[in-house]
This record gives sequence, C-alpha cells and structure tokens, in this order.
Amino acid sequence: MYLQDIVISPDVFEELKKALKNFDFDMRSYLANLKFQKRLVVDSSGLLLSEIIEIIESADDSSKRGLTMILDAFRNSGRIHKADVSKINEFNNSLRANQLLALGSLSNSKIINSDSKKIFSEIKKLKSSSQNKLEFSEIEVLNSNDFSDPPETSKLLANKKHIRFKEDDTFNFEQYFLPYLIDAKKITFTDNYIRYSQSAIKNLERIIKICKNLQVLEINTSLWPKKKPEDFEMSKYEIELRLKSINKSLQVLIKQNKKGKHHRTLLTDKHEFRIDPGFDFVDENYKVTREICTIDISPINK
Repeated sequence: MYLQDIVISPDVFEELKKALKNFDFDMRSYLANLKFQKRLVVDSSGLLLSEIIEIIESADDSSKRGLTMILDAFRNSGRIHKADVSKINEFNNSLRANQLLALGSLSNSKIINSDSKKIFSEIKKLKSSSQNKLEFSEIEVLNSNDFSDPPETSKLLANKKHIRFKEDDTFNFEQYFLPYLIDAKKITFTDNYIRYSQSAIKNLERIIKICKNLQVLEINTSLWPKKKPEDFEMSKYEIELRLKSINKSLQVLIKQNKKGKHHRTLLTDKHEFRIDPGFDFVDENYKVTREICTIDISPINK
C-alpha cells in the first residue's frame, strides 16, 4: 500500500495541547487525514520523537489522550520512518526549520506539518530566494487546520478532497493522483468526448502509467461518429491498441455511455474523481488549459 510521508514538528503537539484543552480543534478531521495512508518521518537520532513524547507527557489527562491518539496512529501500525539527517545544512538561523527542511527534503511528499509562524516565515523566505528556489520549490508547509481541511492546491493525501486549478497552472498527475491510483486494480472512466480529444487520450495514458497494479480499464464514452469527418476521432480499436502498448496484460473495455448529461468521472474501488470540465484539462506540457478546473475526490461508501 502506498504511504505518503509526513514530517510533523513538535510545535504541532504543543499547539494542539492548548487547543484540545479549550475544545478548539477539529480532531476528527485531523486524525482522519493523518491515518489515511500516512507515514511519519523523524530523525534517526530520536530527538524529534523524544520531544513530542515529552510534550504529550506534560499535558493534562484529556489533552494527553488526544495527543497520544495522534502518535499511536503511526506507532501502532509501524508507520514511522527514521531518516538520517546527521548532516543538516544551515539555511537560516532556525535550527528547527533546518531540521524540518532536511527531513522534508528526504520525504516522498515534501510536506511539513507545523503550527509555528516563525518556521512558516523562515521556509517561505527560503522558497522565494533565488538561491534556494529550485531546491525547496516542492516543500509544502501546512498548519494543523490546513491538515484537517487541505487547501485546494495541496498535495496532502486526504480521504475527501477538493482541488482547484486555474489556466496555465501546472498539474502533475503523480503528485495529485498517484497515491489514490497506484494500487488500483480496476478503473472506470466516464466521458462522452474522450475519443474526440488528443489531450484527453494523452491524459488517460498518463493516468494508466501511474497505476502499478491495474488489470481492468473500462471506458464509458460516446461511440457515435463525429459529424465532421475531418475532426479528430479515435476508434475503439485504436484506443485499445494505444493503451495496451503501455500495459500489454491490461483488459480494456470500451462501452457506449447511455447517459445523456453526465459528470466526467474516474472511478476506483475506493474513490470517485469528478473532473470538471473533462479529461482534456491538461496539455502536453502539463499546463491547465481551461479557465478553471476542479477535481472532487470522495470515498465510495460500500
């Protein structure tokens, strides 16, 4: 199973200790996103973990239960990865910011959870400086409220998520789709116009490439010929041939979509993706081609 790495700063536990005492935090949403396919990344020396445990032990009984639940979400499932950051570069005067950056850079998500305004400020400065812009461009810092309800362009893997992009934004399929699709065995696409768009077919290929265990691909689309013969159109056979060139053992099922007005959807056994306006929303350079593009990801209730 795919696990998304998360670096949590001890200051999160310090802030949550206060918030839980005052009943001023959505612990249910935070825990739900924390438990959903996450792995905690800490330093191999144990300093971060020791500091977190010390904060938990100093809390009153009611807060301690909530904070322990957060740490146990990783400890009880063995989802703690110890990374070697014995050599930490001094990018600024904040030892903690440098430590979190080192861990974040080694994680597969580049996501840091911190409630410290100082750390936010220090990392923001580094990301905007010309010297470090490229090195830290993928680092994302989320506070605990953002973690409970991720921003529209966040890479955070959440069980339910709303993503929004504007024209000319860069959309990386691996960043946003891979965690949900890498283990999928069957995917169903529904889009009446997918056969008539080169970019939609290209994006379909990109999605298939990140599915490492895919066995069955079902496409529900319009099978009627276009009124203008000169317009782009791919036959069922051409689509099947092209997609099977990526995965020779893939079973491709292309069916007539009998629904009239419909959502453009991608369906796995666990999640539904609703993509508006359609699968042709990204061009060959991974740039969003529509004025606004929204993707809603929601769990399937079985």
